Amino acid sequence: MLLDPPIIDLSPKSNTCDKCIAGYYQSKPGQSVCVACDPCFYAAGTGTATCTQCSVGETSTSGSSSCTVCPAGQYADAQAYQASGICRSCPAGYYQPASSNSSTCLALCPPGTFSNIGSTACSASPCGYVTANNATARCAMCAAGFYANADPGAEPNASGVVGANTCLAAPPPVWWAPLPDARHAQLVTSRSSIA
Repeated sequence: MLLDPPIIDLSPKSNTCDKCIAGYYQSKPGQSVCVACDPCFYAAGTGTATCTQCSVGETSTSGSSSCTVCPAGQYADAQAYQASGICRSCPAGYYQPASSNSSTCLALCPPGTFSNIGSTACSASPCGYVTANNATARCAMCAAGFYANADPGAEPNASGVVGANTCLAAPPPVWWAPLPDARHAQLVTSRSSIA
């Protein structure tokens, strides 16, 4: 007949309690485990009974010992932040160039520029497209017979970008027509003017 082996408790016996490590806490006495701080909360030191909420514009992951500011392209919406503690991406048409604890995105993109969700900068509208308003998410294509191109001598706007904000009527086409002596040519605006 086989007998079960005896149960031996090999756990160490101690008369002292260990402190919870940074990022963890325990609010009840006599517990055997520590609990990780929730996202957007932290415990900087050891032996903590509660976690501290990160300031607006800062965030943390579960079990953090510190908070970090929202990354570039994001901000801390005060109302949503209180509920979730997460940073939000800047909406299209706005940007945030660097990590920040701002409660809004730094600025809106001015005419001649656009940005996508979570952008760190505004982009110039490409040739043939324009953005005529502030905080634009998409560029509009110029109609047939019109063009758009940023003036190469234009001063950069507040976001440091030069882009087109107006479609211009295309100039009439021009050709060079030979003169009767065949050594000279003249500029004409119609093919019918070419002999």
